[in-house]
Amino acid sequence: SVACVEGDCMNGEGMATYPTLGASYYGTFQDGYPHERGVVTNAAGRTMIITHYKGIPWGPAALELVDDEKRDYLHLEFQSGDLAKATNFYVPKYRLYYKGLIDDFMPYREGRLYGRGVDAEVLFHEDGRIKGANGKLRYQEGVYYEGKLQWKDNDFTFSERGTLHNENNGTRIDMTFLPNGKPSLQQMSIWRNDTVYVGPVDENLQPHGERGRLMHNGRNFRYGVWKHGVYQGKYGQQPA
Repeated sequence: SVACVEGDCMNGEGMATYPTLGASYYGTFQDGYPHERGVVTNAAGRTMIITHYKGIPWGPAALELVDDEKRDYLHLEFQSGDLAKATNFYVPKYRLYYKGLIDDFMPYREGRLYGRGVDAEVLFHEDGRIKGANGKLRYQEGVYYEGKLQWKDNDFTFSERGTLHNENNGTRIDMTFLPNGKPSLQQMSIWRNDTVYVGPVDENLQPHGERGRLMHNGRNFRYGVWKHGVYQGKYGQQPA
């Protein structure tokens, strides 16, 4: 909320402060909201010329965003009515930034959501809910998931099929997922450089079960029964 300190902060020109942000705004207002062009000054005294539409930043501006992540600009451009094209538009519902069309300040049809390690191309329902997504979830430097995504329990998680990459040790795991978002342990492909294991695994993603195949440079190296990462032989008898 804003507190008017000078002029007409309802429908005119005035100055207001944002007590929770330690910032102030000087410019025009409409229905009690900053509207059209004005100047924002933060607690450190830095100023920024910015355009608002009924309290929403609307137009080019230099901003510093969350998590020390800096982007060059936020830009919203009217297309027709409430339909607009957005870049670096923050969507509180998803706690992510958005690039694409918006309708009444919600994502519309399709666009890109990013931030917090997420970078995804997303399809939306007419009411702004997520219909489906495909992209990346980054966990730490060099470790990320790439593939189908779903919005569940207020965050993105795995869906259907994808690949977990670990560039730090050269590992890549191709996996499919159950409806509950957990990986299917019945069949995975685990790559490390020129070696690949194809078959069932345990909960720690170690080879485990029958008909597991270990190949190197495209040739069979070991085939048969595995127990928690240890080869047991073709028919389950551990080789001498």
